[in-house]
Amino acid sequence: MTKSTRRVIMNPQVAIPGGPSSHAVRVGNLIFTALTTPRRPDGSIPRGDFTAQMYQCMENLKTILEGAGSSLDRAVKTTVVMPRIGDVGEMNRIYGEYFVPGNYPARASFEARMGNPDYLVEIECIAEVDPE
Repeated sequence: MTKSTRRVIMNPQVAIPGGPSSHAVRVGNLIFTALTTPRRPDGSIPRGDFTAQMYQCMENLKTILEGAGSSLDRAVKTTVVMPRIGDVGEMNRIYGEYFVPGNYPARASFEARMGNPDYLVEIECIAEVDPE
């Protein structure tokens, strides 16, 4: 039996998840993030402001990945969830600012009800990391 490489990742620079979840879990050379929320480090949410929430989600995702030894440049797959699909244009504009053109991860974007009605966007990611 091989030893598990699974390691929970929590970053103190990102708000603590509201439920029983980790910011991310690393297994081998991959990091799997939870749905990253638009909560600021102090736990507050920029209520009603999609643009601010999208930027906060991306900053949180970036912070989690970098704290785990990876980066958005190493993202393999993302999933973006929004309760209003009409925000997809603004989401694409902001999302594109965080990646080098032509180096985008595979992505799924869809409309769904959010666990917190104040959330206008959440993002999850799978990214590569160097072997330990």
